[in-house]
Amino acid sequence: MVFKIEDIVYLKTDTEILPRMIVKYEVSKTSIMYNLACGSNNSWHFDFEFTKDKSELTQKIGFQNANQERGQ
Repeated sequence: MVFKIEDIVYLKTDTEILPRMIVKYEVSKTSIMYNLACGSNNSWHFDFEFTKDKSELTQKIGFQNANQERGQ
């Protein structure tokens, strides 16, 4: 998938599914890293760590759901 500056994306590991904007990218010989902004916070990620498709992330799995089922 091709990503561009100003695209809105979602981190696959973010349980809050907050929107982030691609603000920079860095190209090296072996990879491309993207700088994502969420409010005043920025972080660097590979393209496999995020998606444009929010609906892909609506099914939450993992420890968070297990704790919710136990009432924690």
